[in-house]
Amino acid sequence: MHALCYCIASRNITESEQLQQMCQISYKFVLPVLLGLTALTNTLNVLVLLRPRPTTPPQLNRTPARTYLLWLGLSHCAICGLVLVALSLKKRWGLPYAWAFYLAHIEGPLYGLFNCSCAYIVMGLSMERYRAVGQPHQYSSAEGSGPRLIKILLAYVLPAVFYLPKCFSQAAEYNEQQQGWRVAQGVIFDTVAWRTVIPALHVGRQAR
Repeated sequence: MHALCYCIASRNITESEQLQQMCQISYKFVLPVLLGLTALTNTLNVLVLLRPRPTTPPQLNRTPARTYLLWLGLSHCAICGLVLVALSLKKRWGLPYAWAFYLAHIEGPLYGLFNCSCAYIVMGLSMERYRAVGQPHQYSSAEGSGPRLIKILLAYVLPAVFYLPKCFSQAAEYNEQQQGWRVAQGVIFDTVAWRTVIPALHVGRQAR
């Protein structure tokens, strides 16, 4: 649906009014409601997972499943928040510089970071479940939480490294006609950061 609405807007297709109405209803009414419900349910999940159960031994309140599900819920809440902020911006031009800077350099990388972290956290939880089922005599849910926390940390650090170049793929540009800032589209190869960093790396490699 997102790709279809983008094609309609970019190609200025006027004959399919029903599709345009579908896009407007989906993005203005249906999607915010679904995102709001998703954010609410994930927030409730996080609160439940953060609250220890009084009748449960302390070691069972820190099981791998609870830890992974807690961080998975936090990532989902962050994704919903980013999308709700994006939907609240009715236009992407004539903006203050702070909003244009956020849209150009922060919004996309943050969304990719938290989206990928969900996949890595689920992978870590699946590995824990595999060990619990496949190696029951060598696995204990009450074992040290150090390796588990390292996996969760890597679930955020690796996407941050992967999506770092996307921070420079767009730029905030002032438009005098619209009397405000907008997001200038472009590719990373045309940015100042790319033209500065890559030649420096090439010179460093030759110096070796």
